[in-house]
Amino acid sequence: MHQRPPHKNTAHRKCLKRFGVTVFIGVTTMFGAHAQSSVPSGADPLIKQFLLEQASGLPGKIDITVNAASANLPACASEISAFLPSGASVWGRVSIGIRCQKSAAQAEWTRYVAAHVAVFSNYLTTNRTIAAGAPLSAADVSIKEGDLTALPRNIITDMRQITGLVTRNRLPQGAPIRQESVKNLEVIKQGQTVKVSAQGQGFVASTEGRAMSNGSVGARLQVKADNGKMLQGIVLADGTVEMPS
Repeated sequence: MHQRPPHKNTAHRKCLKRFGVTVFIGVTTMFGAHAQSSVPSGADPLIKQFLLEQASGLPGKIDITVNAASANLPACASEISAFLPSGASVWGRVSIGIRCQKSAAQAEWTRYVAAHVAVFSNYLTTNRTIAAGAPLSAADVSIKEGDLTALPRNIITDMRQITGLVTRNRLPQGAPIRQESVKNLEVIKQGQTVKVSAQGQGFVASTEGRAMSNGSVGARLQVKADNGKMLQGIVLADGTVEMPS
């Protein structure tokens, strides 16, 4: 009686099981992953953990999708690791390097897997058409939520960021507000007489002087006091200058 040869699916499952165990060891070594009763095949756990750590400083909720091709990586008898190619950023579509380390000085193989990093957060849009040069206020904007990686770069995400800003150009209704489309409101002209104040523990002092340049809200400005001394402070929305304590 002839024995039936092992089914090719059985061999394939053994290969995946071997690779899955190797991935779990790599993740545990690099990131201290919690023990699991079953380990998913492919390098998804390693890639997602790596991307979550790289994206930890981004605003909002991070959602990571890994290309299904990660399940087709070769088996690795030693530790595998993930890395970000030079010049790449963890934003939107990204290619992640996966390396099987044969020894400290030699890699057995290196592959690249596609992934997508979505960043869900609030962002500001105009709730009406705003003319160029118009000051922005809370009444002019709406707060929406979405994937920031699908929007233009440098979107304003906090209502407090629009304080003291005016538009550089006309903004249509519903447009996301980018940092490049606004500028600080200029409240002081060069040569203008301005009030300069300083305060500390138990005292408040003020004087007047001449602005050495135009001044926008939040910008630093040099003021020449009446006694000839040069002072420097931050321009406030009311057109005065406050010296740091």
